[in-house]
Amino acid sequence: MEYKKYSPNSIDNYCSCLGKFLLHYDGKFTEPIKIPSNELINYLSTFKEVNTHKANLSAIKLFYQKCLNQNHKFDKIEYPR
Repeated sequence: MEYKKYSPNSIDNYCSCLGKFLLHYDGKFTEPIKIPSNELINYLSTFKEVNTHKANLSAIKLFYQKCLNQNHKFDKIEYPR
């Protein structure tokens, strides 16, 4: 993320969001790659604030796309307005 010129605050926020996401599913799935899309939608629906929802979606999406090569998991997940 530093290579892509993300700000230090953005990196901290993404790491925090991703850490909470992974802790939420700790013990339920053995690997993040096994978490189905509907579970991602359920998790994101717990956030009522639009900015919090967007931050978490961005962090999780970046992780799945860049680290797990799982672009298809987000085909039906839209950013809130």
